[in-house]
Amino acid sequence: MNIYKRQTNLVKPDQLNFPILLIGCGGTGSWAYVALKKMGAKRIHVVDFDIIEPHNIASQSYNKKNLGKTKSLILVQEDSGDTAFVGTFEDFFKSEVWKIRYPVVICAIDSMDERIKLWEIIKKRDDVELFLDPRIGGELLRMYAVDPLDNKAVAFYESQLYPSSKADPLPCGSRQIVYTTMFTGALIANYVKKYAKKEPIKAETIMDFSTMNLV
Repeated sequence: MNIYKRQTNLVKPDQLNFPILLIGCGGTGSWAYVALKKMGAKRIHVVDFDIIEPHNIASQSYNKKNLGKTKSLILVQEDSGDTAFVGTFEDFFKSEVWKIRYPVVICAIDSMDERIKLWEIIKKRDDVELFLDPRIGGELLRMYAVDPLDNKAVAFYESQLYPSSKADPLPCGSRQIVYTTMFTGALIANYVKKYAKKEPIKAETIMDFSTMNLV
């Protein structure tokens, strides 16, 4: 049974046979995982220690039966080809799993301060070829894609980094809604497909759902 037969002219699962590191399994990460699995990716390593809470259900890929369970474990439970690391990011970077070659790293975390810490670690490696940094605030999405070995791309990306203290705060009830998080997960999968097929990838993509403007 070939479940991918309607997409094979776009991407074949064999083309996605490389390790993908997904750091964060919340609104962005959970849908990115779903989209990547639907597309045929088989070697996704997820890192998150958070548990599923009631406020996660509306905008993330989990359901009420998952409440109280660990996000990363729920995501990978159906696929033995994937692995979940339950612990802090700091613990992960000290683990054996971190020694795997990851050509694609997805930064699906909320804090700008944590993004900066992660980036400082990532850019010291010589094996990461695509670093994806999606950022969501209400109905606004910004996606950054960077090759850490490309000095020009790094300079642009680092110009878009700033501490959490300078981020625009949003009221709790305006932070995430499902059409933004699902779109972000789909866009991540599209960028991974482009990487796999050596297609051009935009350094910055902006989508404003309040005006339906895509830049």
